[in-house]
Amino acid sequence: MDLDINPTIMVELRNYDTEAYQWLMKVHPHHWARSHFSSPLTPNGTRILEAITTLDSKYHARWNREQKYQVQVPWNDQHVVGMGKKSVLAENGSLL
Repeated sequence: MDLDINPTIMVELRNYDTEAYQWLMKVHPHHWARSHFSSPLTPNGTRILEAITTLDSKYHARWNREQKYQVQVPWNDQHVVGMGKKSVLAENGSLL
């Protein structure tokens, strides 16, 4: 399959999730690879993506064993996010 994608990224995906990698290899890249999109995002879509990317870069998550992450937010608060229970515990111990 001719991909215009960084091969390092594909190796990382294969190492991380072999099943997902194998599935992508069966599907033509124009269905999923950004490099094969025939048109750019709409202006509104571009603004939304840029806003999400800007906001996302201000959050820092660290794996904290099991299914929990410690997340530091822009105003220096910290939260524990429980992926299994789908919960967020604030720095002061209250459940958000």
